[in-house]
Amino acid sequence: MSALRRTLQGLWRALPLGLRTRIRTHPQLAGLARRVAPQPEPAIGGASPVSAGTADAVPQIEIFEATLIQGRRSAVPRPRLNLLLPTLKPEHVFGGILTALQFYLELIGDDADARIILTDQGGPPETLPALLTGWRMADADDADESPGGAGRLIVPFAERGFRSLAVREHDVFVATAWWTAYVAQRVLPWQAQAYGRDMRPFIYLVQDHEPGFYPWSTRYTLAQSTYEFEGPMLGVFNTGLLRDYFSAQHYRFTRTWAFEPRLNATLAAWHARHDTFEKHRRLIVYGRPGVPRNAFELVCQGVRHWSAIDPQSAQWEISSLGEAHGPVGLHHGNQIRSCGKLSLEQYAQTLAESALGVSLMYSPHPSYPPLEMAEFGVRTITNTFANKDLSLRSSAIVALRSATPEAIGRALHELATPWRDQPVVSVARPTQSLFSGAEQTYPFADEVRRAAGLAAR
Repeated sequence: MSALRRTLQGLWRALPLGLRTRIRTHPQLAGLARRVAPQPEPAIGGASPVSAGTADAVPQIEIFEATLIQGRRSAVPRPRLNLLLPTLKPEHVFGGILTALQFYLELIGDDADARIILTDQGGPPETLPALLTGWRMADADDADESPGGAGRLIVPFAERGFRSLAVREHDVFVATAWWTAYVAQRVLPWQAQAYGRDMRPFIYLVQDHEPGFYPWSTRYTLAQSTYEFEGPMLGVFNTGLLRDYFSAQHYRFTRTWAFEPRLNATLAAWHARHDTFEKHRRLIVYGRPGVPRNAFELVCQGVRHWSAIDPQSAQWEISSLGEAHGPVGLHHGNQIRSCGKLSLEQYAQTLAESALGVSLMYSPHPSYPPLEMAEFGVRTITNTFANKDLSLRSSAIVALRSATPEAIGRALHELATPWRDQPVVSVARPTQSLFSGAEQTYPFADEVRRAAGLAAR
């Protein structure tokens, strides 16, 4: 390391943590920060990459996403429901982020004070989701006592290391990703002490077992600690399967609820218009190289094994959905070709026309893609995990207990049999839906409100 670089890193270490966080999130200064003090950005819903150190490298010990919130008292007596959300950047507003928004909006109703605190975002979103029409941006330094402190606000707060946030006596917090729960669990004792009252419950929306996003490590430990909080904690789980897994791990929750997946409205409308699906020799795989629990390498190796043992696999079109990536070579001149992220209409048509699917998920959450595939009559290979076995929910699903490349390849070879002598097979629409048919996704919303100390809507 050069003398100049050592000097720059020394100057960097001398800066307050809050100022370093502000520089890292500044659009013009973030690149300079990475050159002076390289530090992987926290990933949304996954592990940050870790680079190998050298003898003279300065170790990075800060857990930036878990930087604590410093509260300040507010004179506003009205209750308020606060959502701690990593980001509202458009590229992240799907899946877990979208589910968190939908649940939160159902929870607040029409007339409650509400505030979304963006824990990982230092500036306003480029655009707001249609769900948040009428919401306005605010600064953490704004006076909570002013008229502008009421209503529905969005507060970017990544640079919280040197700023404070107005916390009311009757503020209730909803946590999403583990680090937002970690932050909330440290605000609550301060709130209780500042106002001389018992600690308020907080609401933890749990959408997966997040320690599993990391190797055994600091982040693994901190993520797991959020499930062992000794204060009042209300758990809302994305699927009963996930809640059952948490119960088996003996994690601490005061009360729990679970909701079941609902088929996206666009997919549901397409599905309802067809009594049969004309299935072509097309295999679709859920390909997300950037998400380890989706086991992209294993998916590709399984398809490659199939292409090695079954020469007729060369007649199949093989498409990867999810993330854009380069082609993956197979035997007999075939390839896995990436379609990237499709529109919902394109996705529905692809599901309707595809014969086979592979979608892995190494976590206790069932994951929606294998359910969506099976809903559209796609014979789907997935994996079991702990108490999860999706083959119990649909005869269209093959759930492998040991999903090796050989096991995936053999299963594909067997499932491809009906298409050996004909390129198109008509498949009846499944009569039993794999998705919740309930009119209301969160029928327990009022129960959660009352348990959190808020009035029913």
